[in-house]
Amino acid sequence: MSKRKNFLELRLFTCAWISAFIIFSPAVLFASQFVILKSQDLGPYNETVNSIMSAVKKQPQVFSLSGDPEKINQVAAMLGTPPDLFIAIGTQSAAAIRSTFPQSSMFFAMIPRARGQSMVDRKTSGIYLDLTFESQLKLIQKMLPKTQRVGIILSEDNQLVDERELIRKGQELGIVIVIRRTPEVSRFSDILGTIIDQIDLFLILPDPLWGQKDTVMYLREKLVDKNIPFVAFSQALVKMGAIMAFSPDYAKLGRELGEIMDNFAAGESLKAPSDPPFRVIVNRTLMNQYGLIIPSPLADKVDYQ
Repeated sequence: MSKRKNFLELRLFTCAWISAFIIFSPAVLFASQFVILKSQDLGPYNETVNSIMSAVKKQPQVFSLSGDPEKINQVAAMLGTPPDLFIAIGTQSAAAIRSTFPQSSMFFAMIPRARGQSMVDRKTSGIYLDLTFESQLKLIQKMLPKTQRVGIILSEDNQLVDERELIRKGQELGIVIVIRRTPEVSRFSDILGTIIDQIDLFLILPDPLWGQKDTVMYLREKLVDKNIPFVAFSQALVKMGAIMAFSPDYAKLGRELGEIMDNFAAGESLKAPSDPPFRVIVNRTLMNQYGLIIPSPLADKVDYQ
């Protein structure tokens, strides 16, 4: 009887030990703690995620909404227990995470500053997609020192941007900011016509307006006619006619996120949101076309394309 009892105790102990190993092993804990969710399978998103995966000590799970917010329900079903931390790549994924997993911590990337600032709380931080407006103006002054009057057009329903703040920042740096809003894309040409003779440079800020390629192409056509260059926040827009862009460095951004994930695993709390690591990308052909030259030694610090 004693032998049978000892055997049963040993068996129970073994089962308990195996269960504890399965539940508390680092690999399983890590899998339950960190999840990366992309809004879509876009090139910059994938580059950022790949860089994260190459930087972290242990691999998180990765999911994509593929442009469909409802897929968050499928992700929730597959995960079961809410993760300790989500990495949201894109605005859509961040919104889906916050509505479905309100108790999870979240770190976002690839989200415009104006949108990201409205998400920040004690459980949410991130790396913004774009530099501060002041930083962009200072870079413009260094790269294109003759700039005096900058034009900006935003969607009427973009209430995350404070026009008065943009104008004030410009005044502090000695730059006149001419800003307008358009109620719809079809009115863009009319709105652009009201400011095009008042500016010497156009600045594209993150806004739904620029999600339509036709709008960017129309802007390029009209500005070229007036010999007015435009500056943007994305390398893709340089290919579409921007003279330069202050574009996120997606590889470095991913590495920074990887470090944050490892630090979080080590018990560090989320820090305040940060500016993105960025590259100054210059369209050499357009610089020559406009007769512009980047002052030395800045010329050695840009990427030409």
